[in-house]
Amino acid sequence: MRVAIVAPLVAHNRRQTQGSTIMKETAQRIFARMSLVARYLVLRRQLAEVVRVIETLNTPDRRLLHAHACRELDISARESRDAGTTNAAFARARSDNSRLRVLGIGQWLASAMRETEESAHGEFQDLHRQLMRAFRLLRESVPASAMA
Repeated sequence: MRVAIVAPLVAHNRRQTQGSTIMKETAQRIFARMSLVARYLVLRRQLAEVVRVIETLNTPDRRLLHAHACRELDISARESRDAGTTNAAFARARSDNSRLRVLGIGQWLASAMRETEESAHGEFQDLHRQLMRAFRLLRESVPASAMA
């Protein structure tokens, strides 16, 4: 008699556990997607601000920024691609000190490019193209004679 009562309870608990697991996985997927969208929005806002700052730089600062960004791209290939590095560089890019601002922008460009370059998500692929476009515009805005 006891087995007849316990068996339905065990089956019910298994179904409840499976449902709970499915809910957890769904919640984790939703949270991961929302985190990606939030990160995309932050990077997009930061890119807009960085582009505005680049447009205000004079030629010597642009030349310095271009050289530093190229160096950072080489270095960042061996470093992490996490958001913390990009955020720290953005904090430097907002500095009142012009030299620190230029170095921060170079670090931010390199770090953001590494963070977005191998993403499977369309938003990040689009953002990576925008970053490449900003880098190309920076390179084109520095006269060839100034880079030599």
